[in-house]
Amino acid sequence: MNLTIRLITDDDLDYVTDMWDRHVSEVGGAAFDPETRMHIFGGLCRCLPAITSVCYVADVDGVTAGFIVGAITKHPKDGSPLGEIEELYVKPNHRRSKVATGLVHTLTDWMREKGAVAVRAQSQLDSTQTRAFWSALGISVDSVPISDLTLPPDDAQ
Repeated sequence: MNLTIRLITDDDLDYVTDMWDRHVSEVGGAAFDPETRMHIFGGLCRCLPAITSVCYVADVDGVTAGFIVGAITKHPKDGSPLGEIEELYVKPNHRRSKVATGLVHTLTDWMREKGAVAVRAQSQLDSTQTRAFWSALGISVDSVPISDLTLPPDDAQ
């Protein structure tokens, strides 16, 4: 297996957007509507200069196998640079072959170069495999966000 990890290019934008859509569907979300697709595509475009956001693409034997998206933000407690892993996806037929590990290491190296003192990733609470993956890379559970994504009734505003 010949693994190459590289920065995203203009030529990758549609394909990576498609992979991101597949990933959302795999974890039980709805397929992207046109507005969501344009939002994701635009976010990937912001990664092209690799200043505060970046997307790396993994190719295995010349075929795109996955991607990772990350950004540098500010830590909510002290304002220090924080690396945020926003999305990681590897096609099913390339899983368990160190593609994801290579993508994470490449991204976290970039984050360190940008001054990040910590890295944050999100994972589904019920995914034991995913949590074990992050833990094996040294990213452990330190908090559980609680979200209510419902809107209040119209008369409550």
